[in-house]
Amino acid sequence: MRKIAILIGRVIKILLVLIRYNSYSSMSEEKLGIFWKKSCRCIVYGVIKGYRSPYLLGAVIAALQAKKLQYPKVYFFEFGVASGGGLLELAAIGKIIRKELSIDVEVIGFDNGTGLPNIDGYKDHPEIWKYSQFAMADRGLLLKKLEEIGGDLIIGDVKDTVPRFMETIQSGSVIGFCSIDVDLYSSTVPIFKSFKKVESSALLPATVFHFNDVISNWTYSEYTGEYAAAQEFNQNENNRKFELKDKVNKLFALHVFDHHIRQKGIDSGELLEIPYDLLIKMTKW
Repeated sequence: MRKIAILIGRVIKILLVLIRYNSYSSMSEEKLGIFWKKSCRCIVYGVIKGYRSPYLLGAVIAALQAKKLQYPKVYFFEFGVASGGGLLELAAIGKIIRKELSIDVEVIGFDNGTGLPNIDGYKDHPEIWKYSQFAMADRGLLLKKLEEIGGDLIIGDVKDTVPRFMETIQSGSVIGFCSIDVDLYSSTVPIFKSFKKVESSALLPATVFHFNDVISNWTYSEYTGEYAAAQEFNQNENNRKFELKDKVNKLFALHVFDHHIRQKGIDSGELLEIPYDLLIKMTKW
């Protein structure tokens, strides 16, 4: 009975997303641009496949921004890979977007391969996490699957690997979507340090972030974990700020106020009108 109920639920969800697609995708092309309908189609395919909503929504919102602003390439990052289930889904979503929006998408996961490092005080939630949790089981198999779908994996300490990779980002390529799933405050801080230093030209005007380990657990707080790292980032930065946009999917915008688009406006491409609330509705019951 449970399997039947799950199957019926999925059928209903697919029907709802198709109904909403017909409604939302027909909205004014003049107002929302020529890529809006294709973005809605990406959501439909992702829902049918059963991909996790935060990754699907975040990636599509990021790609739509990049496409509107005529960037040829967008990066999707997952920080904290563990067994690789999330990274494989993100790579599959990237494949859909690559085809539908005709934009180059590169998906990369960052992980140390050995699980959580030493827990460092209350901000790292020692009541939840412990040393070496989420160690990568079979790196070779994961790499093989990523190669088939279109993704890559970088192993090492994020305080070293992330800034080193960001130095390789070439003009015309932008970081679009990032999933922060490193669990610990002490692991999140060095990642955000890289986002302080990276050139604004390598970011979207509102780069999309998903924080996995916030809100949903009773002992999570804005004073601990990934959320605390974001709060401190906001306190120390004038031109770049994190803002919670969707509490259910734990999606944040990194507003890049020093981006040339947010300083001088758009010379070419489409205006950045993106009704993300409609995209969110497409993934809901």
